[in-house]
Amino acid sequence: MEQVLIEAATTQGIWVLLFVSLFLYTIKNNEKLVEKQDKREENYQKLLSDMTEKYAVVEDIRNSVDEIQKKVEMLSTEQKV
Repeated sequence: MEQVLIEAATTQGIWVLLFVSLFLYTIKNNEKLVEKQDKREENYQKLLSDMTEKYAVVEDIRNSVDEIQKKVEMLSTEQKV
């Protein structure tokens, strides 16, 4: 398809040829950028998923520490009495 466009553009003059060449270059470049953006988006989604899992672990640890603190406080108040 590109070759057909370039051949048709050569019969119309240099400016049409330059325009078509630039247009095709822009389309190809845009496709590469879209691929990079899709890959970047996948990486961000994976990172967010990993961070969410790790945050859940941290939250569990925090809850456990809170429970331990409550038990220690209860024991210390019982010993004072």
